[in-house]
Amino acid sequence: MLKKEKIVFGSMCFLGILLYFFTESSYASIFLIGICIYGIVAYITSRISGKQIEVSFSGEKQCEKGKQIEIVLHTKNNSKIPIWNMEIVLSVKNKLTGEQLEVKKEFSLFILQEKQDSFYLESQFCGCIEISIERIRISDLFGVFIKERTIHMENQYYVFPKLLETDFTIEQLNQYNMESYKYSPLKSGDDTSETFGIREYKEGDRLKAIHWKLTGKMENLIVREAGLPIENSVMILLDKRECEEISADQKDKLTEIFLSLSNTIMKNGIHHAIGWYNYEREKFEQYRIQSTEDIYMIIAELLSSPYCKDEISTVDRFIESDTGKEYSNYLYVTESNVAERETEKLMTYGNVEIYRAKAFN
Repeated sequence: MLKKEKIVFGSMCFLGILLYFFTESSYASIFLIGICIYGIVAYITSRISGKQIEVSFSGEKQCEKGKQIEIVLHTKNNSKIPIWNMEIVLSVKNKLTGEQLEVKKEFSLFILQEKQDSFYLESQFCGCIEISIERIRISDLFGVFIKERTIHMENQYYVFPKLLETDFTIEQLNQYNMESYKYSPLKSGDDTSETFGIREYKEGDRLKAIHWKLTGKMENLIVREAGLPIENSVMILLDKRECEEISADQKDKLTEIFLSLSNTIMKNGIHHAIGWYNYEREKFEQYRIQSTEDIYMIIAELLSSPYCKDEISTVDRFIESDTGKEYSNYLYVTESNVAERETEKLMTYGNVEIYRAKAFN
């Protein structure tokens, strides 16, 4: 479809031609010549202006959920050719929840002029807000001739969730914080009271580890590997798999629950680990939390990691990864309707508790 500006300009050209040929007024020729000159100049300037434009963003990089983010858009024309009309279309996307919208800004820049324009975004949900330039359109004074310019520029802002206090019973907290007599089925350790396995002697093995009775029956030296006691610690897993359609509100709540569980446990002096599958990096992320500061250190990474559709469950992703699994308690934050079935394998490693967003409404 033709823009209305082009239709108007075309109509004026047609009118000028009619006046020139069917009237004897001298103004008709002046009018037609003026239209032609404007068209030529407008076409040329729209094609050559905007080649040396600079665009950048500034403003506060983070805010709490429920507040506004101020975005400052800076533009500068480094050319000696003015930009009569410029439209910048910005793509604003919440990487965590997948929400997306467009913001349009229109202004003009004269020779070597610099401008800045502020606008505000409502932060209804937590997440990493990625702002990028979708397109830039340069046009003449009346918007008849348009030329698109390409500038690759993006910036990220973070909307932090509220860290809430989660209710844990005294029994749960004591269970998370006491020592366990469970031993790792995956790794050997230094507890000689428990045997992890037996194998042939290797150079560097301690003599105390030699199993003399089995060695007497075998031709080679046999070593007994000691067991590895598992501390009664906690791993909190966040399910970022969209096995069913979940809303932006649910993604926001799951993220908030995940961090709130970690915050509550840490405030009770319990060191633990948290993890999720990062679909952008295609790897399972795991972090040790030994202070409240550790939680804030990983928030930006968590908010930048989107939810994605996946045929493989988060539990399977965790089990198949090379991350440690020496935990006796697993807190699984998910909206999956089949979470109980998904966590059956995880129960072989330790106790599993499932947390869903609807339970925190």
